[in-house]
Amino acid sequence: MSAEWRFAPSAAETPRQRSRRIGKAKSVYDALRCDFPPHTDAAEDILSIMHGAEGRPPGASCGGGFLVAPIGVGKSETLKMAERAANADAAAGERPALRIEISVRGTTDSVPQAILTSFGAKRPDAGKESAQWARATDLMRQHQVRLLLIDEFNRAARRPTISSSIALSIQERIMDASICPVVFAGSEKADTVLRGAPSVRERLDDGVDLQPLLWEREADRELMTEFLAELDELMVDEGLLLHSANLAEGDVPKFLCRASRGKLRAIVKTVRSALVLALRRGAVTIAREDLAEGVQQYCIRQRLVGRNPFLDRATGGPAPQIDTTCQEAGDAEGMEEDEAIEEEDV
Repeated sequence: MSAEWRFAPSAAETPRQRSRRIGKAKSVYDALRCDFPPHTDAAEDILSIMHGAEGRPPGASCGGGFLVAPIGVGKSETLKMAERAANADAAAGERPALRIEISVRGTTDSVPQAILTSFGAKRPDAGKESAQWARATDLMRQHQVRLLLIDEFNRAARRPTISSSIALSIQERIMDASICPVVFAGSEKADTVLRGAPSVRERLDDGVDLQPLLWEREADRELMTEFLAELDELMVDEGLLLHSANLAEGDVPKFLCRASRGKLRAIVKTVRSALVLALRRGAVTIAREDLAEGVQQYCIRQRLVGRNPFLDRATGGPAPQIDTTCQEAGDAEGMEEDEAIEEEDV
């Protein structure tokens, strides 16, 4: 039990005060970090790519690795973990690991611009692409980057006629230039891009595995249950809830796993939605009905599943009477809350 329920509603709470309370609770929830062994293992595999290249001869070309996995399994969080771990003990001015994202434009200049942006360079889009690459690689050498992590590489597939050119430019400017190894991460479309650039793909010796959880596997059931137990505990410790929501008890882990199709992002987002519902009505914890509605709001809307296991008697779940017509009103209310927060912040 938390020593303090930080997000308890006041007796005469106004709509603006409630908006502020729930907005802050969302921020605290989003900052929670739970141990999830698959992410930790994948991050360690990524770091091994960096360490494995440390003994290469000066001027030798670099290889790399790839993390291609379904959307929502935690690729970005894994890359962030690897980046944090690599940079934790770095000397001043050094940045051993650098994580960037391919822009939604998916153009050939998106990589050097992302590198420049990550270093806080002014006007990253200024000049020709060759000049941008020169600035970007100079900064990488200056900050002694030893591993480049390219997230959302699947976006390179948005322009099929130039997608392979993006991969080849990375090979030429980073890998062949002996700057550092590169890890490409993205959904299945990233693999399509890499297959179109065989000279790049054959240099990626290390594949990093990260797959959705499958409830039928005993090891995955344990992972799911342990993750939910820690998330539950953290929500109480941070004062988001006064009492445990029992997320790891009974059939809740199974239903959350099935509703999310084993994707961690969907699990986290579903619990977030349930938390917001509980806080809006001033409840001390998340109820089963909140989880059921959380599945409706996230998993069903994202078309991860067609039926809500919390409401489907065929799965063995009870069918609490939830008025789904309230969902639109709740969404409109949530939008008003977000607008009120933004208004007050301005």
